[in-house]
Amino acid sequence: MASSIVKNELDSDSINIVQDIDTKSGPNTYTPNASVNDTSSNIKDVNIPQCNLQSTANDNLQNKLTESKEHLDVSNNKPTENESVDGKPLQNEFHGPILPSVNCPEKIILCLDLSDEMNTTTFKSKAGDKYSGLELGKRAIRMFVLHKSQMNPKHEFAFLIFHEDSTMIQSFTPRAQDILTALDDSIIETHTSGPFNLANLYETIKANIEVPAANETCELLPPPYIVRVILVYGRSQSVPVVTNTTAKEELESSPYFFTDVLYIHESPSELNQCEEIFNVLCKLDHNGFSYIFEVCKYTPILNSGAKLLAHPLQRPRQLEACYKLKQEEAVS
Repeated sequence: MASSIVKNELDSDSINIVQDIDTKSGPNTYTPNASVNDTSSNIKDVNIPQCNLQSTANDNLQNKLTESKEHLDVSNNKPTENESVDGKPLQNEFHGPILPSVNCPEKIILCLDLSDEMNTTTFKSKAGDKYSGLELGKRAIRMFVLHKSQMNPKHEFAFLIFHEDSTMIQSFTPRAQDILTALDDSIIETHTSGPFNLANLYETIKANIEVPAANETCELLPPPYIVRVILVYGRSQSVPVVTNTTAKEELESSPYFFTDVLYIHESPSELNQCEEIFNVLCKLDHNGFSYIFEVCKYTPILNSGAKLLAHPLQRPRQLEACYKLKQEEAVS
């Protein structure tokens, strides 16, 4: 039922969401074509492609994430040892525990940007229809929630909005319909906003969720749940501020806390600050396991939302993710 709802909502540009992935959709250019499953054991015969960064307006943004993550070993989510390249120490080494790859329940906080830029930035589909960043952000969230709730009914979702401050609109619920209703609420409208301090978002999250405590068995036993933030950020002119607060540090110090980002923006140019914004958002990857996508086209926004469906404990590192549909053999 939920899958048919999603397919009816999306036009021909987005129905083939994992079959026609735009190679410019995200911080890296992947060889496309794959679905993302919540359980990595279902993915077979996947060849990891070589990165093939093209000369586009997004190259600077793509290279930033590559530089910050390229030294990480993706096999079994294990980080590399503290090595050096050309005499220079590697950055962002992960020193936390290696967690078991188990599809435990997720508590997912969906954070939607309601700055005016989300309405003023428009994207055109192949059919010629125009959509605002807010419309596409909401559509990506709707599609994510419907599919994720089917993968594991124990997953729970909360919905948070932010402009200059952040507000929790819907507390944690396993009911996908509650999130969809909150998305359609009249309060979901944009506001004129100054620079957003991401510390405010972490304060709101910390007040609404308790991250499981890690102990000496965390490398052997899965937690009762993990906490994941999915940040939909839609500004091209306003660089976010990041203040290190107690709430932010406590959340990021937990091996059970993850932050993913879907950054919707204008085409990068000298007239905007997309690169500076992307640099700040990349720093939210505190343990090397986050997925951070920057997108400035219609179809890649929805494709990137689909790539976030995989469980953080089971997906590979982002630079090594491969999206490929396995063709079923015809039954004679």
